[in-house]
Amino acid sequence: MTKVAQTPGPWLLAGGEGIFSAECVKALAKAGFEPGDFGSYDHVKQRIREAKRRVRDCKPGAEPGEPGGPSAHDALLAQSTNGHLQQNALFQRRRGNACQNEPPGKNDDPAGALCYDLQEAPCAPLPRGSERANRGTSHWASGAGESAVADRIGVGNPVTSRQINNQAKNTIRLAAQGPTRSDVKGLDADARRRRSEEKEARAASAGELTAQKGGKVDADQEATKAAVDEDSAEKCIESWMKLANEAMRRKVMQDYGSEKAYKATVKDLKAKKKDAQDRLDKAYGDIAKARKNGDEAGVKAAAQEMNWARQDRAEAEKALESAPCLKDQVGKLQAQMGRNGGAMLGMTGTIPGRGRPTVGASGDKKRSAD
Repeated sequence: MTKVAQTPGPWLLAGGEGIFSAECVKALAKAGFEPGDFGSYDHVKQRIREAKRRVRDCKPGAEPGEPGGPSAHDALLAQSTNGHLQQNALFQRRRGNACQNEPPGKNDDPAGALCYDLQEAPCAPLPRGSERANRGTSHWASGAGESAVADRIGVGNPVTSRQINNQAKNTIRLAAQGPTRSDVKGLDADARRRRSEEKEARAASAGELTAQKGGKVDADQEATKAAVDEDSAEKCIESWMKLANEAMRRKVMQDYGSEKAYKATVKDLKAKKKDAQDRLDKAYGDIAKARKNGDEAGVKAAAQEMNWARQDRAEAEKALESAPCLKDQVGKLQAQMGRNGGAMLGMTGTIPGRGRPTVGASGDKKRSAD
């Protein structure tokens, strides 16, 4: 069950043990993760990057538990990606473009996805292994599940809030326990090996976290003070996701709902873009310096930072392009809530794929060019 003494707010998107009850903390530890590993897209992205930095700073070749090696928890996070618990493409017809959020229908049927924000949407770390190929991992299995739903319903067809939540349960299952034998049934030996390696990495992290906790949880993590109190990792993640979805949209209302807040948000996004560009420029210099010194590890580390900076710059640019649309959607969402007694309707979407029409800034639909 969920226990929220106040309206779900941005605090639910920042990760941390205060969100989950003592039982949830223990359940998540058995899955190999900490409460702080869950949060918004941006939060989980940074969490994974921090782990990757710690791992690359360890003794080359050292395994978790060995002298100079990384923690098992860091090793697991470092081979994970930040996966949306509910498929982003269901809500946005162009990734990261809030102007492409699903619009509501007549009389709010369907409800659409007003004020959906890719970077604030609830995410979890999904292990994808250390190879370029990821077949057999949680990340792969999540995508395979989404593709199966798309094949069954058909590109461009509508999906209800209930259908979206049901699809998310597969991703939540994978976040909580990883792929099962049935997920890799009929796949090649490499896929089955990757599943086994992920299972081992999860077990090592679980053992480490459980030992650190010692079965104890601080007083401020008791169920009476936590937002989410369930008896399994899957239920804990699912309950948190539902609260975090509302928190995401309320954060958009907070950040874009007034002219003053809107200007401050745009200023912050411009600062993020500049920071990404500064980091990109530094990475270029670090790569050149490392190459000159014959430092192969330094080249790889700087190249990784370069790629992250490029990603952050691109996401900041998309967020800036989306800002006017989110500002416009705040009033529409508030009106929709007013027609529903003040409560938010569950978001709806459409199945992504080639041929699905885009949504114009005016709300008119037009055929995609690709």
